[in-house]
Amino acid sequence: MKKINMSLKTVVCVAILAALIFGYYKYTSNRGKQTDTNTQADELQTLLVKDLEEDYPSTPREVVKVYSRIIKVLYDKELKDSQVEKLGEQNLKLFDEALLAVNPKDTYFINLKSEIVKYKQENSSITKYAIANSEDVEYFKDKEQSFASLTVTFTVKEKSSEEKVKEKFLLRQDEEGRWKILGWEIQ
Repeated sequence: MKKINMSLKTVVCVAILAALIFGYYKYTSNRGKQTDTNTQADELQTLLVKDLEEDYPSTPREVVKVYSRIIKVLYDKELKDSQVEKLGEQNLKLFDEALLAVNPKDTYFINLKSEIVKYKQENSSITKYAIANSEDVEYFKDKEQSFASLTVTFTVKEKSSEEKVKEKFLLRQDEEGRWKILGWEIQ
């Protein structure tokens, strides 16, 4: 009888210990997801309220970094139309007047929204990006205008696989000394 009681106590103790370990595991794994969700929400909010008129990025790398942050949020989250519009407006502030001339606001938003829908239908998202180091930014002049080019590698998740997409950006410095995105191409 003592042996059965002892075995029963051991089984109960092991079951309680297993339940505690499982509970702790679930708690810590969910806490990480909540932190990631909070981080994404914080990034969205930061980008929505960023004042690019007063606090414009000072280098080509910083301009492309803001652009990349916006693109990542646009293609990685479920957003309301108003949020897509606001983030799109932020991107337009980073574009050179020559790019805006060939890609007017209305056209930009139509293309942006259809691309986002396509990404969602294909279960794709941009999970991260890597911008070239400052020393890898190429500066040059042409007819007294200053230009810069640099590469960004976007990691695109498509269902269960990941693909790296390299894009080379060309920027031009405007009359106010602000670097603006003139265009980009996939490498």
